[in-house]
Amino acid sequence: MPVRPARADDDLAALIDRVDRRSGYEALTEAALLAIEAGEGTTAIAEESGRLEGLGHRYSDHGRDVAETAVLPSVRARHAGPLLDALVAPGEDVWIWASDVETDVAARARGFEERRRLLELVRPLPIDEEPRFPSGVAVDTFTPDADEDELIRVNNAAFEGHPDNSSWDRAELAERMARAWFRPEDIAIASIDGAMVGFCWTKLHPGDVGEIYVIGVHPDAQGMGLGRALVLQGLDHMHRDRGATSGILYTEADNTGARALYESLGFGELRVQRGLSRG
Repeated sequence: MPVRPARADDDLAALIDRVDRRSGYEALTEAALLAIEAGEGTTAIAEESGRLEGLGHRYSDHGRDVAETAVLPSVRARHAGPLLDALVAPGEDVWIWASDVETDVAARARGFEERRRLLELVRPLPIDEEPRFPSGVAVDTFTPDADEDELIRVNNAAFEGHPDNSSWDRAELAERMARAWFRPEDIAIASIDGAMVGFCWTKLHPGDVGEIYVIGVHPDAQGMGLGRALVLQGLDHMHRDRGATSGILYTEADNTGARALYESLGFGELRVQRGLSRG
């Protein structure tokens, strides 16, 4: 059988890197990568003639079971279904993130339906537009401890009801800040009269790719152009200070306002990431 359980001697990091380079994007979500790194969850390997061609991983994310795949593009159609079968029992309901068409098709053939659609957008850097912040807005760099409660307040107001970014607390923020790539200077904060009204949290990926990781504007400060200025600030920082040559971000497919903003800044679609479940 081409699919088997992962073994201790499997070089999963090298396999994931190979899949990412062939795909042109990161095939697994950050949550999946963190789970694999920590040895949490279950991994299935797609192997052909001794050559590792892909993997599937099942893990728990905030109490929800999630399954993902990362397979070399040339053999996705062959391995996507068997990898899902190795991770998900017939009739069992888990959340599947499908980062490619083949996994999406395989999941739908097994009774899963699309529940969420994310767009990964990309544009080259630098960008030929300077950030213009509204009058009275001060911009500074995030300071751990001193700014944490304010960032949580703004984030939770901006993302109320969002499945990933709502209801942050100190523990959630600390977990994100503990990740290897975190740098306080990669978070720009915007304030009015000393109160934070928005922030842009950026992240540098391998290959000189800068991501707008989280951007939040408090509802009371929306409609004044602050979001556009913060995105531009983040992209400029990623290019000027971190050497990024391209910028990426994720947005909900049905968030027409955000999509219009990003398209006006020259972002184009790199891929569609679908969330599917049976329930």
